[in-house]
Amino acid sequence: MKNILLPTDFSDNAWNAIEYALQIFKDEECKFYLLNAYSPPLTQPSNPITSATTTKALLDIAKKASEDGLKNVLKKVTGNFSNVKHQFETISEYDFFLGAVKTIVADYNIDIIVMGTKGASGIKEVIIGSNAAGVIGHVKCPVLAIPEKAVFKPLKEIAFATDYDYYCEKGELKPLTEIAEKFNASVKILHALDTKDQLTKDQEQIKRYLDEMLGNINHSFHTLTRVSLETATRVFTQSRDIDMLCIIAKHHSFFERLFGKPRVEEISFHIKIPYLVLHEYKS
Repeated sequence: MKNILLPTDFSDNAWNAIEYALQIFKDEECKFYLLNAYSPPLTQPSNPITSATTTKALLDIAKKASEDGLKNVLKKVTGNFSNVKHQFETISEYDFFLGAVKTIVADYNIDIIVMGTKGASGIKEVIIGSNAAGVIGHVKCPVLAIPEKAVFKPLKEIAFATDYDYYCEKGELKPLTEIAEKFNASVKILHALDTKDQLTKDQEQIKRYLDEMLGNINHSFHTLTRVSLETATRVFTQSRDIDMLCIIAKHHSFFERLFGKPRVEEISFHIKIPYLVLHEYKS
C-alpha cells in the first residue's frame, strides 16, 4: 500500500492538489494522510501574568480550527471520491509547516507528498510558494507539486529534464516510472546544449545508463541547442503540450535555476502543469 501525504491549509489551492492526488492514484491501494500544521504564536502578551493563559487560549483555538478543518476536508473527500482502495487519516500537528511535514514523512513512511503550489506574496510571477519550496529543498521525499489551476487528465507525455550529470538509481526513478507505466505515458528526456556543440563522454555514458534504467517504458531523447536547460524546459513543455514535468533536485542547482530566480522579471512563464521532483539518495 502506498502512503501519500496531503498537506492542506484548507485553501482552494490545497483542495485542488487533493483532488489531483485522489484521481492520479485512483487505481492503487493507498493510505492518504491529510495533514494540517498549526503554528505556535509568534508573539507573546507583554503582561507576564496573562501570558500563559492567553497563549494557551490561542493554541486551543488554533488546535480546534485545525481539527475542525480536517474533519470538513475528510467529509468532502469521502463525499466526492468514494473509493474502496483508499484509506484516510487526519493529522493535526502542532508545529511549523516544514517541521510537521518532516515529522510525518519519517513517522509514517511516506512514499510521496502531493501538495499545491501558488504564487507567493500575491506576485503571480513567483511560480512556487514558500511552503512547497521548503519541502522540496529540505525533505528527502518525492514531491508531486500541483499548480493551483492544474486539472487532472490522463497523462500522455512526461518531460524529464536533465543535465546528464548524475547516475540515477532505479529506486530514485521509481515514482516517475510508476506513473508512466500506470498511464502508458511516454517519457521525453530533455537536455539542452548551451555553449557546447556535443555531449561529453561522461554525459554520453549517463545518457546510455538512463536509457537502460527506463527499460521498456516508451521513452525518447530530445536535445535543444544554444539555449539553457531552463529555457529549453519551458519551451519544450509548452510546445509539446506536456502533461507533467519531472526533475531531480540536486543540491538545489537546476531546481533553483528553474524555479528560484531572485528577480520576478527573470521568470518568463508560469508552470501550469504538475511537476514531479525526485531526490538523490545520497544528497
